[in-house]
Amino acid sequence: MHPDFLRKLLRALSQPKHLKVDGLLSSGFYYAQNEKWEEAAVAENLAFFCIHRELVGAEAQAMHQLWKDQVSQWRKFKGHAIMLSSTAAKEMLQDRNYFDASKIYVTGLPRFDIGIKESKNSRCSLAQSIGHSLKKPVVLFSFPIATAQPLLRKTKGTFPEEGGFKLLFSSVHQVAARFARDNPAVPVIIRPKWYDGDWRVRIDREMQAVFGTNQNWPKNLSIVDNVGAQQLLQEAGLVISLNSTTGIEAIINSIPSILPHFFEASDTLVKHLLISQDTSPFYVARSEQDLEHYMNQYLNGALQPKMINSGFLEAVLGPSDGNASKRIEKIMISLTKQIGRSGNTRLA
Repeated sequence: MHPDFLRKLLRALSQPKHLKVDGLLSSGFYYAQNEKWEEAAVAENLAFFCIHRELVGAEAQAMHQLWKDQVSQWRKFKGHAIMLSSTAAKEMLQDRNYFDASKIYVTGLPRFDIGIKESKNSRCSLAQSIGHSLKKPVVLFSFPIATAQPLLRKTKGTFPEEGGFKLLFSSVHQVAARFARDNPAVPVIIRPKWYDGDWRVRIDREMQAVFGTNQNWPKNLSIVDNVGAQQLLQEAGLVISLNSTTGIEAIINSIPSILPHFFEASDTLVKHLLISQDTSPFYVARSEQDLEHYMNQYLNGALQPKMINSGFLEAVLGPSDGNASKRIEKIMISLTKQIGRSGNTRLA
């Protein structure tokens, strides 16, 4: 969109007779599609905030190692304030002088508020809503083969034919498929972010390796991308994930959580694991046999949720007291008032 058009649009929307908009919000500070909106908002004396939804769920060492060299390649944020989940993310941006440190806030993320609060309530029955019953579902949150490998992802895509967690992806998905086949009373759900394109091709390839044709897939196996992660977590009995906050959220919800750290994850790509130093809240599968063992333990009722300490959550998620939304609201109200009073759109 042309900058002049955006300015006129925001000017009109900020009028009392319309919506009286006094600010805008984005979910990614380096997303290219937001740049013109940031410029237009600042030019029209409207607040522009970013609640960044990434850079979360990783130990500080892993975050710095994997993304510190990417920071200089990100386009500069032109709004007023960035809100991040953790101190580790803020420190990484500060070390690279990405943005004024006084305008970067560590707030935690609202979606974890939901998990923390809902974990205290009784769980609704998602299993029945998607056609399952009996044992609580085993949920595998599928992962990209190029997860936590920004250079590989940039050059060869999310699902390269060579490199990445190729062997691990194949093994974990086939173990889940065999478990579904051998235990028809247990719902098994594979949840990719999207079940389309290369992701679908790769998952289907692993399913075919176990079942042959699609007609042989067991009825207790579901591959879904239209059910939210939070909803799945509310009903899951066991979660398997790699480099995903869903594994951490499972722990918050008192669900046994498995990290598959074998094949490439214990060899050439160990430095591309977001959590590897403190894995105490998880069941860590060091081999395919370990993964099968833990899943069988769950089947027999012998796999219990592990204890989690607040220090772990603080390190990988940031503030985890359920009040991220309140912190964000307070910051946004305060800065919006400052901008309106001063007319200084840069909050010098």
